[in-house]
Amino acid sequence: MPYSTDSRNAYDRGMQLSAVILSGGRSSRFGGTHKPGVELDGTPVIARILSAVVEAAPEADIWVAGETDGLSEADRERAKAVREEPKFGGPLAGIAAAVDGIDESGAGPEEPAVTLIVAGDMPLVTSAHLRDLIAACAQSGAPAVGYDDRGSMQFLCAAWPGSLLRRRLQEIGDPTDRAVKLLYRDLDTVRVDVDPGQLLDFDTPEEFDRVRSRLAQGAAPSEGRASRPVPEAVEHLRAQVSGGAGAAAGGGAGWGELSAADAAAVLDFASRIKHSDSSLSPVLAAFLAGAVHARDGQGGSVSEALAAVEAVLRSES
Repeated sequence: MPYSTDSRNAYDRGMQLSAVILSGGRSSRFGGTHKPGVELDGTPVIARILSAVVEAAPEADIWVAGETDGLSEADRERAKAVREEPKFGGPLAGIAAAVDGIDESGAGPEEPAVTLIVAGDMPLVTSAHLRDLIAACAQSGAPAVGYDDRGSMQFLCAAWPGSLLRRRLQEIGDPTDRAVKLLYRDLDTVRVDVDPGQLLDFDTPEEFDRVRSRLAQGAAPSEGRASRPVPEAVEHLRAQVSGGAGAAAGGGAGWGELSAADAAAVLDFASRIKHSDSSLSPVLAAFLAGAVHARDGQGGSVSEALAAVEAVLRSES
């Protein structure tokens, strides 16, 4: 059920709150440089995120799961640090380590009513959106999430009922190298309205440039986005391909029928692969789906080709 910022109500400032900033990972696609410690407009990414969390919930018990590079001494006094075991065990392991730390610290008389989870490579998220997540979660009793620019749930920017988060972690068991989406399996969530630009994250220098460009533009809110939006660059490429450029380049018969809906389906497919347990690159998975579609020619749709590749991945997981 959508939760509109226009109708948000303030949450109870007296309730127990915790927040987890995920700062683990090898940053291998970023040349090995610790992503959260990289400066954006003169401020480390992780410091920007911590500032947004503090502004959204100054009363929260804040934990950093992973490295604290990029945080000032004052920041490190404000946020406790914990490390996932084993090191580089993945974001789900980081969440589990932070929750264990919260429990062991006994920071308050009760367990947190709401636990906020924020990825350490999402520097444009605002305190207003984080407050909306907290309020929606507190009012609904369900995990509250926003959706990214591909129309997919952003698992790593969410507010969770504290008791539910602990129960889900217990049900999953060993979190090492497991997908965060397992937390959400078979659960109802509350969708919180947000400009998808706030949820931009980055894994590569090129994606970081995209974040920097977005910041330079003022991160203006988007209006009238579809539930499965297609970025402008993809729409431009689709139009070129559909106009015959793909066939002229030897792209095959199927390219001329790549509709906007097909393009959106490919983006959504790649997002699901990215957040799945599969080790296959989303780019390679989409390429394989394209090969299946080209092989089938007019006999199969793009959606059927995507489903065929996804079925194989599920059978091998």
